[in-house]
Amino acid sequence: MLTLSSGKFDKYQLKDFVRAGSSVILGNELDKYDVKEIILLNPALVTIRGTKFDKYDMKDFVRAGASVITDSRFDKYDTKEIIAVNPALVTVIANGFDKFAINEFIRARAKVMVE
Repeated sequence: MLTLSSGKFDKYQLKDFVRAGSSVILGNELDKYDVKEIILLNPALVTIRGTKFDKYDMKDFVRAGASVITDSRFDKYDTKEIIAVNPALVTVIANGFDKFAINEFIRARAKVMVE
């Protein structure tokens, strides 16, 4: 299994990689419609770590079955809304959150990491 970061690839190449069974990590290179097209191919192989997407986009990606990585650009309430969709698919980078917010994320069953 191969995991690719989307930096140097266009959406067609990324779709080919997903069809071939490779995991992809999508950043800010694609718009939300292209990301949704790639998710439809195999949601389990797609992770989104983009900073240009709002909380509604992130919730849509999780509903579609993709994993998302979020950080402190969303406040704790928005982060909890994203987690509520499917905690197993959400990873929170906890830098910038206080210990009480981090405890709430853990209680909500999200994956939490500190960089």
